[in-house]
Amino acid sequence: MEKYKELIAVSLVFLSIVGTIAAIFSYESALAKRRGTIELEAHPIATWSKTEIRVKKGELVRIRIINKDCVTHGFAIPELDIEERIIKAGQFEIVEFTPKYEGEYTYMCVVQCDREQHEFMRGKLIVEK
Repeated sequence: MEKYKELIAVSLVFLSIVGTIAAIFSYESALAKRRGTIELEAHPIATWSKTEIRVKKGELVRIRIINKDCVTHGFAIPELDIEERIIKAGQFEIVEFTPKYEGEYTYMCVVQCDREQHEFMRGKLIVEK
């Protein structure tokens, strides 16, 4: 009977910890969406969650890059002078900028994350009127 109570207590503590962590990530994600933040996830096998992002010229752009992979990734938009950001596994970075010109720009991973697929870890940032 005593072991049963101990097992229940340990299970409740574990569930409390996991629940708290899940709530924090959920809150962060909801808060980011309310602020107009674009979420971009780096997934395993060198892929982005979005291959195209559309934004408005002259408006603040906030991109939250979340690394959901088990290796380090990077992010940059060289044509817009958005310098390299290194994002370790399980971490995130926020990039903010205001595009001045319309056009299509390439965002990319700047860390050799996968020997065969890394070169495909690119996407388009389209700046519209």
